[in-house]
Amino acid sequence: MPRTPTAYLSHAITGRARLKIPARRGDQAYFAVLAERLQRDCPGVRSVRVNPLTASVLIEHAEPLPPLGIFAAGTGLFLLEATPPPLPPVGPALRSAASALDRSVRRTAGGTWDLWTLLALVLLSLALVQVRRGTVLPPAVSLTWQALTALGLSHLMNSKNGANGGL
Repeated sequence: MPRTPTAYLSHAITGRARLKIPARRGDQAYFAVLAERLQRDCPGVRSVRVNPLTASVLIEHAEPLPPLGIFAAGTGLFLLEATPPPLPPVGPALRSAASALDRSVRRTAGGTWDLWTLLALVLLSLALVQVRRGTVLPPAVSLTWQALTALGLSHLMNSKNGANGGL
C-alpha cells in the first residue's frame, strides 16, 4: 500500500486555499479521487479544482477555512503539514556546475580560454547578428556591454587566481 502523501498549504486567502501534494505529482487518478472526496465530504468546500501536473489543489470554500487537517486524517488521502520542507540552496550547485564547465572549457582550449571568454565571444557574436539585422540599439549595444563585462570578469579572475581560473 502506498504511503500517505504529505500536503502543504501553499496559500490561503478569503474563500480560497491552495494545497500542494508533491509526492503525487502527475497522478491523475489520485487527484480525481481527492477532488471528488473534498467536494463531497469536507464541510464548507464549495468547489475544488486540481492540476495533477503541478500537484496543486485549489479549494474554494465558505468562511472560515474548512478543517482540512481533520478531513485529511479521517480519509487517509493526505497528511497536512504546516510548512513545506525548505528548498535546497541553488547557489552551491550553480557554482559547482559553472566551475566544472570552466574547467572543461580550459581543458578543451588548452588553457587559452575560460568560461567568461567563451561567454564574451558568444555575446559578441549575438551582437553582430543584431547589427546585421539593423537593430543596433538596444540589443547590439546591450550584448556588447555584457560581453565586455564578461571579458573584464575573466581578466579579473585570472589575475587574482593565476591560470587556475576564478570560478
